[in-house]
Amino acid sequence: MDVTELIEEVVNFSQYPYHESVDDHFFSVELHSVLSSRDILMNVPVIKSYLAQVAPVPFDKKTFKFAGRIEEYLTAQVPKYETYTITVNNETIYKPYADEVPIGKGIMDRISDIKLIKFHDDNHILAHGWMANLTHMGSINPTSNVDGIRLRIGNILVGDNYSLCELFRERRFNNYLVGEIHVVDHSVVPNSRRDGFEDNDPKDALYNAIIKEIGLPYSKTIRDASKQRNSTRQQAEHKVLIKRAQKIIQDGHLSVYQSKRVIADLKRMKQANGDATAEIDVLLGDLVKSKHALDKNHTKLKSQTKGMLKKALDVIFSECSNKDEAHTIAKQIMNIV
Repeated sequence: MDVTELIEEVVNFSQYPYHESVDDHFFSVELHSVLSSRDILMNVPVIKSYLAQVAPVPFDKKTFKFAGRIEEYLTAQVPKYETYTITVNNETIYKPYADEVPIGKGIMDRISDIKLIKFHDDNHILAHGWMANLTHMGSINPTSNVDGIRLRIGNILVGDNYSLCELFRERRFNNYLVGEIHVVDHSVVPNSRRDGFEDNDPKDALYNAIIKEIGLPYSKTIRDASKQRNSTRQQAEHKVLIKRAQKIIQDGHLSVYQSKRVIADLKRMKQANGDATAEIDVLLGDLVKSKHALDKNHTKLKSQTKGMLKKALDVIFSECSNKDEAHTIAKQIMNIV
């Protein structure tokens, strides 16, 4: 059969009168007799997640306190900006943005404010957008469905949360941010797959504007925040290391391997700081001269017993990669002694 016969065989066509406003525009889709439970169209959570990110649905004002401010700005600046009520199994779909954003296992970052941005070249406005002001500037958990600055035309997603990664100093930096860019220049045209734009001068102008307004400044902000976190973490680790060295000097080392590890860590700390502090030099000198805890605190043990215990402790510290675990096991043995 030809195509016409095939369509007539499988399609039923009906028309019904519509009695509401002639200005209404919509369509509805009904799927009947979809039998495969593994079909993605039957996976309700996946469909809801997809629509929440892609479709022109509203923000949820109950969970996102900046919703009204953003929609007011976009309605005023983006021609024909609209949102639509879409439901799945009678549940209204909203964009997934919320006041808190997950940035790690059990760690939440709170949006303190939003920034409204205009993107333009020398001649005219290319797009309008908003960005969330975050405190920690960490990598956002992708399961949140809000990671990355996202592009939209007609309030419909173009591409995905990775589309703008190339515009940052490091690709991953885009996924440290939350926000949307709504393109208003009609010369910037989505390609047929809607995973990006047709290559032309207006697209290049838009991307250059995004680099200028977001890519470069936020790459610097994220790097500075990362350096600050690393510095704070390093300072905390240094304090722990110094206390560990002082403890060994006071109570004696539990193994030559324990002492060597701490000495090596202190030397690395000294080299990383570029600062030969007197405190570290004194600690290094005292560690080299430190006695074994068995010799210092268990003078009545027979030398043969001490020798066996020292060998056992050396095995624990040489074989156990986790320093804290090795120390715990060794302390338990010392307590028994």
